[in-house]
Amino acid sequence: MADKRKLPIDIQYKQLLEALVDRRIVPNKWLEQHKQIRDAIATLYPELPLASEKLTKFRTKNPSHEDLSYFDCKYIYECLTQSDEGASKNFFGQYTSPVLKRWGALIRQYEKNNVFAAETARIIAQNTAFEIPFLKKSIQQNEKQVADNNRKMADLNKSIAEYKRKLETSCADMGIVELCDASDEVMEISTTLDFEAEAAEISWDISLEKSATTEGGDIDWGIETVASTQLTAESADTPVEIDWDITTSDVVEAVDDSNSAEASNIQVTAADESINTVSATRVDLLDDNDFRTRVLNDLLELRAFLRQRFEELSASDSVAFANQFQGSSPLLEQQSIDKIEEFQTAVDQAVSLLTHKRLQQLVLIKTSERYLDRHVASLEMLTKHMDKSSREIRVLEDKNIDLIDATSNVQPQINMLVGKTKSLKKELENVLPALFKGYKVNIVGEVNSL
Repeated sequence: MADKRKLPIDIQYKQLLEALVDRRIVPNKWLEQHKQIRDAIATLYPELPLASEKLTKFRTKNPSHEDLSYFDCKYIYECLTQSDEGASKNFFGQYTSPVLKRWGALIRQYEKNNVFAAETARIIAQNTAFEIPFLKKSIQQNEKQVADNNRKMADLNKSIAEYKRKLETSCADMGIVELCDASDEVMEISTTLDFEAEAAEISWDISLEKSATTEGGDIDWGIETVASTQLTAESADTPVEIDWDITTSDVVEAVDDSNSAEASNIQVTAADESINTVSATRVDLLDDNDFRTRVLNDLLELRAFLRQRFEELSASDSVAFANQFQGSSPLLEQQSIDKIEEFQTAVDQAVSLLTHKRLQQLVLIKTSERYLDRHVASLEMLTKHMDKSSREIRVLEDKNIDLIDATSNVQPQINMLVGKTKSLKKELENVLPALFKGYKVNIVGEVNSL
């Protein structure tokens, strides 16, 4: 019989309170007595004197009375007995301090009907089954949400990069980035194209000696032949006059020498205004589709002429072809192969710019408000998507910061509850043999794997 009593009793932590009630170690209505005890603790704990350093540390660690247990109250009572409060006793060896008397009465009320055992069993079960798993699950949820937010931020960064690529592509297609470069190219070749402008004004009435008919297969350049005797030395030496469509007034006023500087400034200003007006007029002409078509046709015709001229000058009988332009304008007579190549390059650049998609887009942007509004709306939509994604990333970053802070605050709570639960389990296992008629009681279950 004695050997059987040495066998320990294993009780699940969830069934410990039920076992105490079933064995009538704790009464069924123990909660009524427990409520009175908790009310007394709520009154005594705020008035607890900090009579020793241990009490000061304990009060700092446990600011609220709601977390106190029976074993905490015993610890407070022991600290009070070791302080100045327990220095005075009466003739019967009882403490005369009213604080010690009240805390002593509280502990006796705890031990009456073994209410402390029921309270401790309930705390162990509640912490093991609910509080600690809930906090651990909250940490897992926070970590999962942080990972999801990081994934969302990565997707948003990819979206921003894609929107940026589309924006750059749209701007590149419209020539927004290289618009200044294109205007610079036009200005560079404008000087070279002055030759074509002058050539277009020349009357191509070139006479050919002993050539009244053209051979089949030759290109008809619209050049009429006349007798060479009609050309005089004077006309050969005199350059062909170009009609610049500029009229001059017959009235000439004398200018005083004293006002020469002012007159010069007026002429320069007038010239600048004239240049600006001509430039604006040329830009406006690009809006006209018929004008662009005529210019393109002229450029293509000029390019064909220059290619033919280049082949003529490059041929072995170039002297015969060169003699063909004797007596004509020096503009034609004095051109070399290098100069013709330069003209060809300029014309090719002009044709390329005139037929480029960029010019068509610029014309549509200038002439069609609907086309412009549609492109502006598409670009604004891309920028809005980028801004929205950036704002969402900032929101997710703030959420991650809050979640990480919450996780860092929850982990100490878990550690505290785990330590407190293990301590209560150990303390309760030490006092349960006295309640179970000397049998050693082991509390088993998840409480041992916290």
